[in-house]
Amino acid sequence: MHSRRFGAGALLAGVLALAVTMSLHPHGPEWLEPSRFGAVAARNVFAHGLGLLSAPLLFVGALALTVELATPLALAGLVLQGFALGAVALAATASGLVFTDCVRERLGSTGAEREAWSTLLHYTFVVNQACARVFVVGGALALVAWSLELVRTRRFGRGLGYAGCAAAALELGILGVHPSLDVHAFGLVALCVGAWNVAAAFALWRGPKVNAPPAESPAAHA
Repeated sequence: MHSRRFGAGALLAGVLALAVTMSLHPHGPEWLEPSRFGAVAARNVFAHGLGLLSAPLLFVGALALTVELATPLALAGLVLQGFALGAVALAATASGLVFTDCVRERLGSTGAEREAWSTLLHYTFVVNQACARVFVVGGALALVAWSLELVRTRRFGRGLGYAGCAAAALELGILGVHPSLDVHAFGLVALCVGAWNVAAAFALWRGPKVNAPPAESPAAHA
């Protein structure tokens, strides 16, 4: 029970860190005012630092859920989630640390050197976008894997599983409509991710349904 509730707390903390990241995330026009660079840069680094912190917290929660479900498909979901969280950690590093340093260097340069830093800024943005897309797709597939097991085993009720399928569909739909994943589009993805993880956290805290069939261990399928 203690590890299950620890996982629930980790999910809630991860969602909170992700929410603060999105609320503090600077917008494009803010970077255009050199006089405000120091404050905007500090906020950007802090916000993405919280985003980096959310990744291991969400993984701990995902691990707790996987242990409770204890099936090969749930384990596949954990692997997919780990892959997705690794990608979003790279995205946060690029947007929070690399991008900030590139802007700083660009502001202090002129001529060809300034153009070179502009090119690096664009490359950083491209890397950030690619990693964000991997996060959306990998996270959605992880949700589907867990949701199928939640519906099949009824261990935490089928509602959480159906909600997971809906959240995954919404994430992929947002990516389809907004493939560039700007701050607003990624905020919608974070909302879907956060809502489901909060529901999963409360389910873990309460524990399995009394009448749910016990989950089989992965070894039983070997």
